[in-house]
Amino acid sequence: MWRTRPPSRRSRSLGKALFGAPLKASRLLFALCVLALLSATPLWAAPSVKAVRIDSFAAGAHVVMELDQPLTPRVFTTANPDRLIIDMPEVIWGLPQTSGPVDSPVIRNFGYAPHVPGVSRLVLDLAEPAQLLGYDLRPAPDGRAHYLDIALATRSQPPNALIAGPPSAPPARVGAPRPAQPAAPAEEPEAQKAEDSEAKAAEAESALAAQRLVEEEMRRLTEENRRLAEESRRLAEDTQRRLIEERVRMAALQAAEEARLARLREAAGPSLLRPTIAPVAVQPPQTAPPAPAPVVAAPAPAAPPPGPLKTERRAEAAVRKANAETPAPRGKSQTRLAGSPYAPSLGDVSALNTLFSRPEGQQVAMATPPTPAPAPVPPPAPAKKMLVMLDPGHGGKDPGAVRSGVREKDVVLDFAKLLRDKLVASGRYEVHMTRNSDRFVELEDRVEAARVVNADILISVHADSLDDSAVSGATAYLISEQGSNERLEQIIQNKDAAGSVGGVILAREDIDIARTLIDLARRTTRNLSKEFADEIMREFAAIAPVVNRAVRPANYVVLRAPDTPAVLVELGFMSNDADLKRLQSEEWRGKAADAVLKSLDSWNRKR
Repeated sequence: MWRTRPPSRRSRSLGKALFGAPLKASRLLFALCVLALLSATPLWAAPSVKAVRIDSFAAGAHVVMELDQPLTPRVFTTANPDRLIIDMPEVIWGLPQTSGPVDSPVIRNFGYAPHVPGVSRLVLDLAEPAQLLGYDLRPAPDGRAHYLDIALATRSQPPNALIAGPPSAPPARVGAPRPAQPAAPAEEPEAQKAEDSEAKAAEAESALAAQRLVEEEMRRLTEENRRLAEESRRLAEDTQRRLIEERVRMAALQAAEEARLARLREAAGPSLLRPTIAPVAVQPPQTAPPAPAPVVAAPAPAAPPPGPLKTERRAEAAVRKANAETPAPRGKSQTRLAGSPYAPSLGDVSALNTLFSRPEGQQVAMATPPTPAPAPVPPPAPAKKMLVMLDPGHGGKDPGAVRSGVREKDVVLDFAKLLRDKLVASGRYEVHMTRNSDRFVELEDRVEAARVVNADILISVHADSLDDSAVSGATAYLISEQGSNERLEQIIQNKDAAGSVGGVILAREDIDIARTLIDLARRTTRNLSKEFADEIMREFAAIAPVVNRAVRPANYVVLRAPDTPAVLVELGFMSNDADLKRLQSEEWRGKAADAVLKSLDSWNRKR
């Protein structure tokens, strides 16, 4: 790249080794580079090494690097092995060969590669120990490049041999001592001393620059370690804070669940599947009051002789004592009245009367035990009413579908109140409503309201609307299989905070047992919902049109309770003139409420 004199044999050999053909330059120009190393620094922002030139002499060498940007290098030598090492901020090497031999009396091989993140290193293996005389960075005359000039001298040659150079000396190193003018023989020792001092000064400067680079790198590493430690501390604090928040949240959920279970226990006893028939109360058996002690009635004898009477009394006492101490033989029926432990049997009394040949007026008689009164029959327990949760859709800030000033939230609320009155008047139903006025209720709260009161069924009432005004008719929706499975997985994955299903606290169960329990309740609930949806559409078909496939699956939030049957009923389409007229008709709403009542009666009988 630079041609100043005819090429030497040594230069031609090095060029052939690097490029496959000899170079025609007087001073060897070879390039050390690799493909661009892509890193966090943009390609166009990193310094680039365009070429490296080595000018070799018997007493040393000059190493000149051509750069497109100025940079701060760290240059130093090592012993065992003898090397010249140049560390620079991460650079881009522009030529293909990354390592190889060099035909030079001072330098044998070269190689370059990334050293540590952000640092590129060029290593020159020296043929013998060498002294670093100094280095300098100077800009090119045109300002388009910068040259890093490094001067080496072999330890076996004096430094001034390099400075003097061969007869056709290369360009002087920037910042290196200039060749001195020939002096008188008497002044040569002084010039030698000056050269030695300058070489020592350059070496000290090089060592100081290397030390500054090392210190800068150590400061950077220390700062990086401090930043990482601070980041780790913040992460640990954040993890601890989140753990505490999660424990507080779990405690609050557990308290809320215990309160909800208490309300459920007050309303109905816990069961896996919510009971649809009132449990039969088992009354304790009515026992007759204990019979009074047996009374042995005997008329007083008319002055019996003292001797025989005393003997009879002794014999009677002996018989009583024997009967009390000796158990009755098996298989022999002995009728003995409750009372004293010495109460005689009928056989004992008959034997006494025969033994002493007592006259009829002095015989011992047994008192007849009183006949116990029959236990009173408890009155039959009243049949449990079915509990229905009515859910008028929308409300408050959510008007639902609106057409010609008619709002869906008002239509479904009027119908739900009418249906409530008919169900209560039948005497067979207990009715609750998620809202009985124009107010907004969250969808999850509607489902939870049905579960808290242990409702037998949740009926959500809506009125549909489409862009196609020709579509009309009623529709019933139940939870889809996919939506049911998704809800099952949500409960399983968060079972510790999910509370209970059908009275079973999931947090106390193994995950496989919890999955089985919830799946059993979910399938039973969905089957019951399907049966009721079929019933209500069968009744609606008699009073108004219904759409094709009137019973459809959906993933609505109000249908997701795993243990409460739920059906969402679309009374009609407000976008259809005929359906809108029916929805506003008091007469038709009464017929629709009667249809729902009949559906509930039929569904309850089948259950």
